[in-house]
Amino acid sequence: MDIVVCKTDMWDFHDWISYCKAFNAVFKTNHDLAYFKHKYNSVVDGYSYHALLLNDSKEIVGSCSVMPFIYNYKSELVKIGQAVDVFICEEYRTDPLMLKRMYSKLKKTLIT
Repeated sequence: MDIVVCKTDMWDFHDWISYCKAFNAVFKTNHDLAYFKHKYNSVVDGYSYHALLLNDSKEIVGSCSVMPFIYNYKSELVKIGQAVDVFICEEYRTDPLMLKRMYSKLKKTLIT
Protein backbone atom coordinates (compact mmCIF):
# COMPACT_ATOMS: atom_id res chain seq x y z
CA MET A 1 0.00 0.00 0.00
CA ASP A 2 1.13 3.53 -0.74
CA ILE A 3 0.47 6.86 0.97
CA VAL A 4 0.09 9.72 -1.51
CA VAL A 5 -0.14 13.33 -0.35
CA CYS A 6 -2.09 15.58 -2.70
CA LYS A 7 -4.59 18.40 -3.06
CA THR A 8 -8.13 17.93 -4.34
CA ASP A 9 -7.38 20.10 -7.37
CA MET A 10 -5.03 17.29 -8.47
CA TRP A 11 -7.73 14.57 -8.40
CA ASP A 12 -9.04 13.09 -11.61
CA PHE A 13 -12.48 11.50 -12.07
CA HIS A 14 -11.23 8.08 -10.94
CA ASP A 15 -9.89 9.58 -7.69
CA TRP A 16 -13.22 11.26 -6.92
CA ILE A 17 -15.16 8.04 -7.58
CA SER A 18 -12.71 5.92 -5.58
CA TYR A 19 -12.77 8.35 -2.64
CA CYS A 20 -16.56 8.63 -2.67
CA LYS A 21 -16.98 4.85 -2.71
CA ALA A 22 -14.54 4.25 0.17
CA PHE A 23 -15.90 7.10 2.32
CA ASN A 24 -19.51 6.01 1.88
CA ALA A 25 -18.63 2.39 2.72
CA VAL A 26 -16.77 3.29 5.92
CA PHE A 27 -19.22 5.89 7.23
CA LYS A 28 -22.35 4.17 5.84
CA THR A 29 -23.46 7.28 3.97
CA ASN A 30 -24.55 7.94 0.40
CA HIS A 31 -22.85 11.22 -0.51
CA ASP A 32 -22.36 11.95 -4.19
CA LEU A 33 -19.41 13.53 -5.99
CA ALA A 34 -20.96 16.99 -5.89
CA TYR A 35 -21.09 16.83 -2.08
CA PHE A 36 -17.36 16.08 -1.79
CA LYS A 37 -16.32 18.53 -4.50
CA HIS A 38 -18.21 21.32 -2.77
CA LYS A 39 -16.93 20.36 0.67
CA TYR A 40 -13.24 20.10 -0.23
CA ASN A 41 -13.05 22.88 -2.82
CA SER A 42 -15.15 25.57 -1.09
CA VAL A 43 -12.36 26.56 1.26
CA VAL A 44 -9.94 29.46 1.42
CA ASP A 45 -7.31 27.82 -0.84
CA GLY A 46 -9.85 26.44 -3.31
CA TYR A 47 -8.79 22.88 -2.42
CA SER A 48 -8.11 20.68 0.59
CA TYR A 49 -5.08 18.55 1.44
CA HIS A 50 -5.09 14.77 1.71
CA ALA A 51 -2.94 11.81 2.61
CA LEU A 52 -4.54 9.01 0.64
CA LEU A 53 -3.93 5.33 1.31
CA LEU A 54 -3.91 3.39 -1.97
CA ASN A 55 -4.13 -0.37 -2.34
CA ASP A 56 -2.21 -2.34 -4.99
CA SER A 57 -4.94 -1.56 -7.55
CA LYS A 58 -4.49 2.19 -6.87
CA GLU A 59 -7.96 2.44 -5.32
CA ILE A 60 -8.34 4.82 -2.38
CA VAL A 61 -8.85 2.76 0.78
CA GLY A 62 -8.06 5.42 3.38
CA SER A 63 -7.71 9.14 3.85
CA CYS A 64 -6.60 11.81 6.27
CA SER A 65 -7.85 15.19 5.05
CA VAL A 66 -7.17 18.77 6.12
CA MET A 67 -9.41 21.65 5.11
CA PRO A 68 -7.86 25.15 5.28
CA PHE A 69 -9.79 27.99 6.94
CA ILE A 70 -9.16 31.57 8.00
CA TYR A 71 -9.45 31.93 11.76
CA ASN A 72 -9.58 35.10 13.83
CA TYR A 73 -7.04 34.70 16.64
CA LYS A 74 -6.53 37.67 18.96
CA SER A 75 -7.76 40.06 16.25
CA GLU A 76 -5.33 38.58 13.72
CA LEU A 77 -6.44 36.48 10.76
CA VAL A 78 -4.47 33.25 10.49
CA LYS A 79 -4.83 30.28 8.19
CA ILE A 80 -5.43 27.00 10.00
CA GLY A 81 -6.17 23.46 8.90
CA GLN A 82 -8.98 21.33 10.29
CA ALA A 83 -8.45 17.59 10.06
CA VAL A 84 -11.62 15.89 8.80
CA ASP A 85 -12.91 12.62 7.38
CA VAL A 86 -10.13 10.35 8.61
CA PHE A 87 -10.70 6.70 7.70
CA ILE A 88 -9.27 3.38 6.56
CA CYS A 89 -11.51 0.75 4.99
CA GLU A 90 -12.01 -2.11 7.42
CA GLU A 91 -10.27 -4.77 5.34
CA TYR A 92 -7.10 -2.63 5.26
CA ARG A 93 -6.88 -1.98 9.00
CA THR A 94 -3.99 -4.38 9.51
CA ASP A 95 -1.32 -1.90 10.55
CA PRO A 96 -2.11 -0.11 13.83
CA LEU A 97 0.26 2.76 12.94
CA MET A 98 -1.01 3.43 9.41
CA LEU A 99 -3.14 6.46 10.37
CA LYS A 100 -0.16 7.95 12.21
CA ARG A 101 2.03 7.49 9.11
CA MET A 102 -0.64 9.06 6.91
CA TYR A 103 -1.00 12.06 9.20
CA SER A 104 2.77 12.46 9.60
CA LYS A 105 3.31 12.48 5.85
CA LEU A 106 0.53 15.03 5.37
CA LYS A 107 1.85 17.20 8.21
CA LYS A 108 5.31 17.35 6.57
CA THR A 109 3.69 18.79 3.45
CA LEU A 110 1.57 21.31 5.35
CA ILE A 111 4.27 22.60 7.70
CA THR A 112 6.98 23.85 5.37
